[in-house]
Amino acid sequence: MKLCIDPGHGMSNKKSGIYDSGALGTLHEEAALALVWSHELRKACEARGIPVWMTRTDRCEATPLGSRVTRAEQAGCTHLISLHLNDADASSANGFETLYRTTHSQSFAEALHEPLKVMGLRDRGVKLRTDLAVLASKHMPSALIELGFIRNAGDISIVTTDAIITQVCGLLADRLAALEPA
Repeated sequence: MKLCIDPGHGMSNKKSGIYDSGALGTLHEEAALALVWSHELRKACEARGIPVWMTRTDRCEATPLGSRVTRAEQAGCTHLISLHLNDADASSANGFETLYRTTHSQSFAEALHEPLKVMGLRDRGVKLRTDLAVLASKHMPSALIELGFIRNAGDISIVTTDAIITQVCGLLADRLAALEPA
């Protein structure tokens, strides 16, 4: 296994030279929180011997959405996880969910979803989403994790807690280490 970790959004995600913050909460932006989680997941995976390649490692690295899957495949990645936070107009929207695009990614998404339950947030389930470009690989099992809702005070207090980030990333890395090669 070689894992691609994709911190959602970032520089040149939608338009060259323009920073895409993703969803905005009162005190947080999606792209920055996705990067925090991604670095912790990378650390946990590497501690378990799982090689990792990231689509971006900082705020300034250009990462056009349309090239992320191709670049991951060129880097020799066998699996892809994209980390995000959800958004909704209603601040009452809450919970986490895991998305996949193709049937060969469904069991991968389901495996990654289970460790997220330790956060204690509402479980919105594992869902098919055929419109997400970052999940378009025909070769790599891929999943997009929506960690919680950025405008929900309860969700954001959980997903910004260092101990929760470390715990969940460790559990995800354990789950990845237990997977059979693709």
